[in-house]
Amino acid sequence: LPSRRLPLRWRLPNAAPIFVGRAAESERLATMIGRAPFSLVWGLGGLGKTSLVLRHLHQRHGDRLDRVLFVSLRAPDASPQLTVEVTRALCAAEGIAAVDWTALLADEAGLVETVIDLAEKGPYWLVIDDLHHGDPHATETLVRAAMRYARNSRWIATSRVDWPLSELEGQRLALGGLDDVALAEL
Repeated sequence: LPSRRLPLRWRLPNAAPIFVGRAAESERLATMIGRAPFSLVWGLGGLGKTSLVLRHLHQRHGDRLDRVLFVSLRAPDASPQLTVEVTRALCAAEGIAAVDWTALLADEAGLVETVIDLAEKGPYWLVIDDLHHGDPHATETLVRAAMRYARNSRWIATSRVDWPLSELEGQRLALGGLDDVALAEL
């Protein structure tokens, strides 16, 4: 067995076996990922935001999949504190078993610095699924820090709501319904 194992909850799931349409959206996502450290795919539930991200990563970035962490903010396993969930995933990926949570949680800026430093060390790509479930303050703080300081890590989030932060200008992809051709193919 490997000396450190990443728990399944933070491993990138496989893409859906059936996926149609979304070529333009996948190209836009590729542009966003190449341009800046944080990208947001948002839209109503059930439109395929997560499927689009998973398909894109598996098809276009297969060489990086061992460095992609999947952080879901869906209950019951996840904390609404995004920074804590991302820290847990990054520590697991780095094989860090002992974390002084009391000290980290007492210093919000230090926690955010730790997250950015760990993400950059990998460098890791993080898929944050259902960002809208996260605590708004912590989420905004981490998104702003990633946009400002991340250089090698990439952060791709899905959300049912838009996050109209000025830092995300040009980094938000609004996902709508499939067109009639894709629906017929499906």
